[in-house]
Amino acid sequence: MASKLLRRSGIAVGMVMDQIGFDPDVMFQVGVGCHHEEVKVIQNEWPHCHFIGAEPCPGVDEALKDYPGRVDRVAMSVFEGEAQLFRKGNHKDGSSLCKPINQKADVVLVKKTTMDIAWLLDASKYDNILLWLDCEGHEYAVIAGGTQFMRYVDVVNVELTSNPPAEGWCDPNEVHQELVDKGFWFQWQHTNRFVAGQRDAIYVRENLFDYDRCCCPHERRRWKQLTRS
Repeated sequence: MASKLLRRSGIAVGMVMDQIGFDPDVMFQVGVGCHHEEVKVIQNEWPHCHFIGAEPCPGVDEALKDYPGRVDRVAMSVFEGEAQLFRKGNHKDGSSLCKPINQKADVVLVKKTTMDIAWLLDASKYDNILLWLDCEGHEYAVIAGGTQFMRYVDVVNVELTSNPPAEGWCDPNEVHQELVDKGFWFQWQHTNRFVAGQRDAIYVRENLFDYDRCCCPHERRRWKQLTRS
């Protein structure tokens, strides 16, 4: 089931980028994981696209061998240092810097850094950047720690969860507001999981935002207010 959902995510993001005329030069991916079917989908559609990822979980080296780009073995966060990574019994079920509430997990120490420190130089080499965030509740911290890096980003795919399974999991409102403050617009949502209160959301820069294809009421209202002023 997990791989099917990921593949659907890749297709959804690809469809939106195609509709808004966005041609990615590179995809930065926070949380590569054991399964990265979304990468295969993007690579299929945009064979020239480069890939740079971050995956801190130990023991997934075999799964990363087929990744078509560079994988930095660190956790992205808001500060540089060390962090506890909570690894469930099976990595395909996810690992997180947030402590699970009702589930046992192995705890390992991993290095953490920020997108500003790790990827700013890489970002400056590309024109059209897609950022893919699937970091199990740490999305807000990753965005907040990448203030300079985010200035280069054009499109963001981010997982939002309102029914968190772990302590310290970021709130969707925090993530949304941080992206809005950084100049992004909520274009579309996909891959909804009702039980978890979870969805993926696609945010784009103002010059890419398509009002006619946005069905989010508050973003349409915000756009109207902007165009009237």
